Amino acid sequence: MVFLGIAVAASALAFGGMVTFSGFFAPMVFRKLDRQVADTFMRDVFGPYYTFMAAVCGIAALAAVAVQPWDAAIMALVSAAFLASRYAAMPRVQKLFDARERGEYGAADEFQRIHKNAAFVNMVQLVAVLAALLRLAL
Repeated sequence: MVFLGIAVAASALAFGGMVTFSGFFAPMVFRKLDRQVADTFMRDVFGPYYTFMAAVCGIAALAAVAVQPWDAAIMALVSAAFLASRYAAMPRVQKLFDARERGEYGAADEFQRIHKNAAFVNMVQLVAVLAALLRLAL
């Protein structure tokens, strides 16, 4: 019962964090701050965000292993996707962002493509976390 409670709490924290970050925090930063300041700030925030979310999802996965193995697998995959975003996608996006700012040919299109893919992965993660959370909590 304790493990189920930890899994539910960690999944809820992950879901709430994802909704807050992508639905409120990031858009507010870009609305309220100068573009250059917002770009620099968000660049600095994404790394810790991905790391924290990977840890929280990892905790949910570990706690759920004994009680709901399928949901543990979902949360483990979401955690792995956060790590992949942190250590593979994010550096690529940042390099393309810099190249786009320098006006390098093709960088803007490639940045847009990679950024769109990263947003899609984040949406899939959000749906997966919600599904696991609902299954764990009900």
